[in-house]
Amino acid sequence: IDGDITTRYSSGAGQAPGQWVEMDLGQAETFDTIELDTGSSVTDFAPSADVYVSSDGSTWTKVDSIAAGSPVEVASFASQTARYIKVVNTGSSGNWWSIAEFNVYD
Repeated sequence: IDGDITTRYSSGAGQAPGQWVEMDLGQAETFDTIELDTGSSVTDFAPSADVYVSSDGSTWTKVDSIAAGSPVEVASFASQTARYIKVVNTGSSGNWWSIAEFNVYD
């Protein structure tokens, strides 16, 4: 998110299905992979999640799922051109959901 693995977003509460994080890329970009890295919060990954993309922030298309959580989660899918990416947690855990870096690749 900011290029600094020591800073992070955190949910501040135990994970539950339906929690989500959304990224606005600022303009339409073409990509086929996203990577979520928990940094030093190695137990704060989503146990499972769905990945959606959107051009307008209103209409969403599911492009992938993350099924086996790990400190660095990668979702790879057919190439997409979109401005927004949303990751929706589908699992639950007593741990917080932390994301130190959210990388987007083509």
